[in-house]
This record gives sequence, C-alpha cells and structure tokens, in this order.
Amino acid sequence: MTATTTDEWHGHDRMTDFARGPSMTRDRIHRDLTERQVARREFLHAGAVGLVGLTGRQLGAQTNDSVLLPPYIADVDGDGLISAADTQIMHSAVFTSRGFGLTPNQGYDFRADVFGRGHVDQEAVDAVTHTIDQLGLNTTVNQPRPITVGWHYGWYDRIRRPLLQQTVRYLGGDYLSNNPVVEEEFNRLKNEFGITVDALSWIPPRVTPSILPNYQAGYFAAANAGSRYVSLLYENTLALPTVGGRMDFRDSAVSDLLVEDFAAMARTFREAQQSPVRIFQLDG
Repeated sequence: MTATTTDEWHGHDRMTDFARGPSMTRDRIHRDLTERQVARREFLHAGAVGLVGLTGRQLGAQTNDSVLLPPYIADVDGDGLISAADTQIMHSAVFTSRGFGLTPNQGYDFRADVFGRGHVDQEAVDAVTHTIDQLGLNTTVNQPRPITVGWHYGWYDRIRRPLLQQTVRYLGGDYLSNNPVVEEEFNRLKNEFGITVDALSWIPPRVTPSILPNYQAGYFAAANAGSRYVSLLYENTLALPTVGGRMDFRDSAVSDLLVEDFAAMARTFREAQQSPVRIFQLDG
C-alpha cells in the first residue's frame, strides 16, 4: 500500500471539488476568502489598538514631562529677564512653521523655535512655561548665550568671473558683497540662525583692491547693520610672502608687511565704529 501525503489529500480534495461542479467550487472559494478577510480584519484591529496605545503613551510623555531649558533659551525675547513677555511670544507663535523661503511664513517667530525644528509646537510652549515656572518670573539671566562666529567673505562684486570663481548665487539671485540690500537680507538670516559674530575676511588692498570698498558699500551700509557684531580675520596666507609654504617672521619683508597690515586693520575697525555695526569684544 502506498502512503498518501497530506498535500496529496489536499490536492485530491480540490480535484474532488471541481469534479462536484462549479457551485461547490464557488462555495469553497467564498468560505476561504471570508475566513481570510476575517483574519485580516482581526490582525489590523489588533495592530491599530496597539498603535493607539503606544501613541497615547508617547503623547502623554510629551505633555507631562516638559523639558527644562537653559535660562538664556527661556529668555525668548533676549532682554536678559525671564518674564511673561517670553510666554506671550510663545503663545503667539505656536503651531506656526518657518517654510523654505528666504522669508519665514507669516506668524513664525524664530525666537519661539526653541528646539530649532523649523516649527513651533506645543512641546516648545510647554518647555518655556515649565522653565519659567521652575526659575520664577522676572528672574535675571546670568548665563550668556553661546557665541557663534561666521566667516564673512567680501570679494564678490562681479556678475561674471573667471571659470571656477563664479559669483555665489542664492535664492534671491547673485550674491554681491557691495550691495547693502543683499547684506541686509543675509544679516536677517544670520540673526535667525544664531550666528552671533561676523569675522570679516580682511585682505590688504595690494592683494584684493576691492574687498575693503565692498565692506564700506555693502556690509557697513546695510539697513540692519546695527544687529550685527563684527571682528576681522587676517588672511595671512594670502597677505604675506611664503617660502616653501612657510612664513618667516624674522624676515623683514614679512614682518614689515605684517605691521603695515595691522595698522590698516585698525583703520578698518575705525570705519566699523563709524557705522551701525558693533565691534565684538571678548570681555563683553
């Protein structure tokens, strides 16, 4: 006697169904599909219940466990005092997002985006409120904000430049260092993104004649120049002669130029003081 496997019996059953006629086959198929649909609905229902439970726990954690922020972040308006004015800014900006344009969406206030996510949600509002509750209203902020220094180039002053030296383009068009409107726009963006100080690339006129006039016409003349702190970054590798890639300050050809450039940098600082920008000082 030959043994028959389970698969063979199942195959025999299917063949028998077809032999019994179309009605039996349709009934069998309908029963199979119905069982599968019920099983699928039960699976989706169980998954949905689990997901809702997990989401509920996550939302509850976000609502109940507010973040304690550093005092200088809870000082949303930056006036050195934690007050109701900071809470008001948060409530005014809640549920707004920045968007991807040069200008933020209407209602968005980057000061309220305390987590730097490009939007202000309830979690951000709760964090500021919780921090103010913990520290107390009208508390003076003694902890200074971190300082971020950005390297600011000033030699972009031509639309057409040699290959591989093209003028930088951005969403607003060509970036021109001698255009105060362009510099105003970039000052606003730097204020938004938390860049505290502009380190102006300082190159002597004997190397790049246009860079200092560009600062005078563009950066120092921007309408919001008063919102920026400025320092100078001496481009010594461009300004001073080298031998084998090294500078020998014992060589008078190098040291004399260095002294001459430092005197010229002092004059640039003097020009900056006569403009609305503020000179960045390490001692405050």
